[in-house]
Amino acid sequence: MAKNSVLQHFEKYLGPGALSSTAKDAISGEALDLKICLFNNKPVKNAFTLSTIGLSNKVFYQPDQTPVRHEILFCAHKPFLSDEIYSCLFDFVDYALSQDESITVGQLFDFEAPISNKTSMEAFVFYEPGYFDDGIFVFEETDPAVIVAWAIPIHRKELSFIDKNGAEAFDDLLAKFDPDLLDLSRPSIVK
Repeated sequence: MAKNSVLQHFEKYLGPGALSSTAKDAISGEALDLKICLFNNKPVKNAFTLSTIGLSNKVFYQPDQTPVRHEILFCAHKPFLSDEIYSCLFDFVDYALSQDESITVGQLFDFEAPISNKTSMEAFVFYEPGYFDDGIFVFEETDPAVIVAWAIPIHRKELSFIDKNGAEAFDDLLAKFDPDLLDLSRPSIVK
């Protein structure tokens, strides 16, 4: 797997990366073949996007057993950038690498605690990258292709709603209330 190609794909849509953090094995302390890259002012000015590079080294399987690779995007307004957000992404990647199933639209990941001291949000829901150009969603230069998933932070009430009613019902609420998904201090759209 050519990591530079995946990074070049992201840079095509996000511009040059500002810096990256490399994962380390908790026991050996050795650097892993995975990093998270920071892109400034994307998808809008005074925001940031974090992208995984290296998750796509693993092949996952969709429910119909079609193979696929993944990378993750996370974005928020600049004041919410923190080491804790990086840590949450690394935690999710660690979990994903232990699974064979692909990341699906509407999939939930519960951290069971706020993802940072700057927000009360405790979970991610995964969608196609909606705040970005459509071309970023699929990187077809690998076999199988890399499907990019957008990790959207959500509140506990939103997680419960999605778990009970499904992602489509949550989509309806997003369309109705049109919240700023980059604002990690936004109120829950589920009352």
